[in-house]
Amino acid sequence: MVKIPATKEGSPAIEEALAEGININITLIFSMRQYNAVVDAFFRGVERAPNPAGLASVASVFVSRLDTAVDHELENIGTPEALALQGKAAIANARLIYRRFREIFDSPRFTSLRARRIRPQRVLWGSTGAKNPAYPDLTYVEELIGPDTINTVPPKTLHALQDHGRIRGATVTDGWAEAESVLQRIRTFGVDFDAVLERLESEGVSAFGRSLEKLIETLDHKRPVAVHS
Repeated sequence: MVKIPATKEGSPAIEEALAEGININITLIFSMRQYNAVVDAFFRGVERAPNPAGLASVASVFVSRLDTAVDHELENIGTPEALALQGKAAIANARLIYRRFREIFDSPRFTSLRARRIRPQRVLWGSTGAKNPAYPDLTYVEELIGPDTINTVPPKTLHALQDHGRIRGATVTDGWAEAESVLQRIRTFGVDFDAVLERLESEGVSAFGRSLEKLIETLDHKRPVAVHS
């Protein structure tokens, strides 16, 4: 799959790529705002595609990075009530995005496309290795299991899952009301949750840009040798 970031600039590229029959991984999704824009681009693209039944697309939601950012904000607040919310934002946010996925792809909006054998745009969980050693190593795997999802894990997390993972059913559908409550309480303590999400998006785009620049530099370095060999 070709990766396209879930930015404002990325939305028309997502639509055009799908319309041309290119499989797309829409990456760097952190917020519900981004997810809704991605889904709208998906629908516009597949509705224009000549053979939409052959298309595959995923919406990649980044998970653990959100906890890292929000935990830092809660640490700065420092009250026992704020600290009790550490490690809860990422799973709550992911579960609410999955709920939105189900609302959209189980609705009449997708019914006619399903009848044409078009596959739903599945949700993919990215950044699922636990970065905080105080958290269970499989927290972002065991708590986000559900139909039509994909979880990409680093080797260390995969080995941990094989060793002591517990599959408890569709955990991503657990506690949607509680997830809403968690995010509301985080905002109540003064954390600008929307600003955190936007900062993570911006940082992710910058990191992708640096990777691209490094790739181009490597190609520029190797090209003369390859051309003359």
